[in-house]
Amino acid sequence: MTALLTHSKQFNDNLFLCHNFDNLPLDSLLSSLSSSKFVCIRGLLEPTKVKQSKLALSQKFSRAKDHPTVGESPQDVQTNFQKLAVGCARGKHHLGSYGRLLRVFFNPLWQEDIYEMHDVFRALVIVRNKLIGKPINFASDTIEDGLWTAARIHQYPVGGGFIQTHRDRTQSTVSESANLNYYQVFAILSQKGEDFEQGGGFIEEQGKRIILDDYISPGDIVIYDGSTLHGVEDIDPHKVLDLETVSGRLSAFVSLYKDLSS
Repeated sequence: MTALLTHSKQFNDNLFLCHNFDNLPLDSLLSSLSSSKFVCIRGLLEPTKVKQSKLALSQKFSRAKDHPTVGESPQDVQTNFQKLAVGCARGKHHLGSYGRLLRVFFNPLWQEDIYEMHDVFRALVIVRNKLIGKPINFASDTIEDGLWTAARIHQYPVGGGFIQTHRDRTQSTVSESANLNYYQVFAILSQKGEDFEQGGGFIEEQGKRIILDDYISPGDIVIYDGSTLHGVEDIDPHKVLDLETVSGRLSAFVSLYKDLSS
């Protein structure tokens, strides 16, 4: 119980309520990121909008569109592209090798808005770009300075979806090469207790693990940096693996990827 109370306080100490991009408390966010390795922003995204997008994803989903863990081209992921990511094999956009089981839906902002997610992605891009000191539309709809926004959804399915503890080596290296600070900005689309029962995204600091999904809700925006140890604990490992539906934990990302298409 003491640990739960401690984690709850640590989360609340790093929770920022904000309903307007112009009022983002950038200095406070950066200070908390430096000291606690994560922050959460609540209020910029409407939960109803997030739930609508989640429904659209479920309705458009087809397992027949799954591609394997490796083998896609750089051009493929710059389209509406769906793939599984299983095991430790790594593709061209990843340096690290760590275990995972998830499905990824790439949905770049220059492609058709098939999941009704573009408004969500654009909000995340604004937050990201404000943090790195760039114009709010930097690398959003076009390739800019050799970078593009890999707008995508991660699904950790019921029945064991997970990713091992790691730091974001690849994406932080891309940002550093472009003389930019690195911040991972994502929105949670699912609700623990409704979409899954056990597990969830976590961060580790000083040997202590905080399960973020115990505290976050659909529409919350979580941010961490390249030094943050994080991962996803097994999603409902007591159930049979479900790859037939968009089950489990869902989150939306807008990482800057290096353009490898030419």
